[in-house]
Amino acid sequence: MVESEASTLAQKGCPPPQIVAKNFHQTGKVNNKSNRWYYECIHCSTNGTSSRIEGRDNNHIRHLTDPVRCPNVPPTVRNAA
Repeated sequence: MVESEASTLAQKGCPPPQIVAKNFHQTGKVNNKSNRWYYECIHCSTNGTSSRIEGRDNNHIRHLTDPVRCPNVPPTVRNAA
């Protein structure tokens, strides 16, 4: 799926929380009927260790607050999460 197509489709539902929108890129739709999306952390993708995070159960917030999973996140973002 093309990135512009993915962002167009994502605008149909509720917008993601501000912290998610600022720190993650939407990469593609989950292959089921859940209407969820996969995200990629912008802080992890800078050093090539990006991970695919499914947008559910506060996975975004847990990723940002865990120093093992996301060591490159700035302290201000970690505290805001």
